[in-house]
Amino acid sequence: MSHVWSDSDVHKVLKMRPCRQGYEYLIGWKNGERPTWELRDSFSKSTIFDKFDEEIRRKAAKQFPLFTYHQRAIRDPSNSFSITGLYEQGYKPKEITGCIEVYGKRFALMSYVDTEKQDFIRWSTAEDLFPELTSDFLEKRGLKER
Repeated sequence: MSHVWSDSDVHKVLKMRPCRQGYEYLIGWKNGERPTWELRDSFSKSTIFDKFDEEIRRKAAKQFPLFTYHQRAIRDPSNSFSITGLYEQGYKPKEITGCIEVYGKRFALMSYVDTEKQDFIRWSTAEDLFPELTSDFLEKRGLKER
């Protein structure tokens, strides 16, 4: 590491991306220089990154309000939370619009016919009950062999 930056040098953290050493952050500088990708370890404090990470979590929770509930359900060793889909309440699944992995468990974000409601269901459940939807999701993203 050639230089250790101070939080006071930073105007704003703009983005982050994975790299070999962990994560790099795109830093907007107060001095007006063009933004550069920097490792978290390149800074004397990590408060600016903590704020950025918290903002990302807030945006994700706003976009996927069920995410917090599902995280709790996945981590709870007593399994007192059950993860059920709207399909169990009679809604007809339309398509899988996303996929997320949390604590090593994969979930499908399912949308339904005649409603704007969406929910997460376990990927394995989606594969068992709705194989055509999981297949379509993978094909659209070029993740399935034809």
